[in-house]
Amino acid sequence: MGKGEGVKKRELKNLLSANSVPQLIAEWEFSSLENAYLKKKLTPIFNQIDDCIVDRKFYFIHMKAPLGSQIAVTFLKAAWISGFIHSYYVTPEYIAQKRAETWKNGSTYEKIMFADLLVIDNVVAQSDDFRRKALNEFVEQRVLNKRCTIFSSTSKIGSALAPNVVALLSRVGGKVIEENTSSKIKEPNV
Repeated sequence: MGKGEGVKKRELKNLLSANSVPQLIAEWEFSSLENAYLKKKLTPIFNQIDDCIVDRKFYFIHMKAPLGSQIAVTFLKAAWISGFIHSYYVTPEYIAQKRAETWKNGSTYEKIMFADLLVIDNVVAQSDDFRRKALNEFVEQRVLNKRCTIFSSTSKIGSALAPNVVALLSRVGGKVIEENTSSKIKEPNV
């Protein structure tokens, strides 16, 4: 994978559609964001998306819907424009579905496991044990493989991901971004 030729802004719509990004999220433009704190915090990251991907950053965006998802997808747009075309959008349901199809070492698994940047949207506490296990195992492997990942959630990180995954994200310097603050991910109290 890695960096190639960037896509033009007009090509983004097709890529977003091919990645099954909901229209409300896909059509949103970062320039319309009115939150001055978030603009100041995120603009340098988007402008230096190459560093974010190469340095294998992990961001957990905890905000109300749809803003968190819209910001997460802005990471994806920036990656594509910069030339990281092997970047994708998925949901926990997609991960669980592919896991149910016993995807180990299959093309879909490799495609999203080793994507340059992966947006995992709607990361919330999973009610189903299979989905919870599939998501947490996948995220743990992705962190161990040191692949840049952006999470979007309306839930706090401790209720959306297993304690061992939160601890792992803490050890690799993951950050939580909220509407008026950002901080390093902290080890859970277990």
